[in-house]
Amino acid sequence: DTVDTGRRELGVIEARRTAGDFDGSADDLAALVARAEAIDYSPVLAEVLLAQGNLLVALGSMDPAVASLERAFFTALAASHREVAIDAATTLVGARGAFGRDLPAALAWERHARALLATRATDPHREITLQLALADAHMVQNDLPETKARLEAAAAIIEEQRNDRAALEVHLELGFLALRTGDLDVAGAEFERSHALALELLGAHHPTTGNALVGLATVAQRRGDTDAALRLTRSAADVYAAALGPDHANVAGTMHNLGSLQVASRDYVGARATLEANLALRERILGPDHADIASSLGLL
Repeated sequence: DTVDTGRRELGVIEARRTAGDFDGSADDLAALVARAEAIDYSPVLAEVLLAQGNLLVALGSMDPAVASLERAFFTALAASHREVAIDAATTLVGARGAFGRDLPAALAWERHARALLATRATDPHREITLQLALADAHMVQNDLPETKARLEAAAAIIEEQRNDRAALEVHLELGFLALRTGDLDVAGAEFERSHALALELLGAHHPTTGNALVGLATVAQRRGDTDAALRLTRSAADVYAAALGPDHANVAGTMHNLGSLQVASRDYVGARATLEANLALRERILGPDHADIASSLGLL
C-alpha cells in the first residue's frame, strides 16, 4: 500500500509537471524521495529520483538535476528497472550536452541508453526522446549537420507513430536550426506550427509555448519588426515567470532580449530599468562570475 500510494502521488506530480505546473513540486518530490528511501524499495526510489531530476532540469537547477538523474540511473540499473534507467540516461544526454555543453559526457550517456534499449523490443517513444536530446547536444556545439540528422531521424519515427507531442518538439528544434542557418522563412513556419501545437496540446502558459514565442520573436527581430518582437518577447517572459517562477534562467534570458529590443527601439529609460532588473536577477541565480553577467553589463 505504501508503494502504491507513493506511485499515485508521483503520478499526480508528474502530470502537473507535464502540464507546466511546477508550484511546490520540488518540495513534494524531496519528501517522496525521503519516504522511498525509508521503505527501502529501489524501483520506486529510482522512479522518484528520475522525476526529481526531470523537474530540476525544467527549473534550470542543473547540478542537482544531474546528481538526481545519475542516482536514478544506477538505482534503476541495480533494481533491473530498465525503463527508468533508459529515461535517466536519455535526460542526462540533454542535461550534460545541451545545458552543460559537455558533448563527450552526453555521448557517453547515449551509449548507456542504447545498450539498454538494445535489450528491449523496439521502443519508438524512447528513441524519439533520445534523438531530440542528441539534437540539442549537437546544436549547442553548432554542429548543424548532425543536429539536422538527429531531428530528421526523430521526424521519421514520429511520422510513423503520429506522436503530436513529439512533433511539437521537432518543429520547435527545426525552427531554431533554421535560425542558425539564416533561413527565416523556414524558421517562421516551424515556430508558427510549434506554437499552434503547443497551444492545442499544452495551453498558453506552458514553458514550451514560451519557447515557441521566443522563436517567433527572434524571427520578427531579424526581419526588422521590432514592435512584434517586443510584444512576443514580453509574452514569452510572462509565460516563463508564471510557469517556472520569477527566479529562472529562462526569465533572465528573455528579460535580456527584451532590454536589447528596447535599446533598438530607442526606449532607453525602459531598457535601463529592464536590464538593471535582469542584471540583479542573473547575479542572484547565476552568481557574479557567470559569463551572462558580462553580457548584461555590456548592454547596460
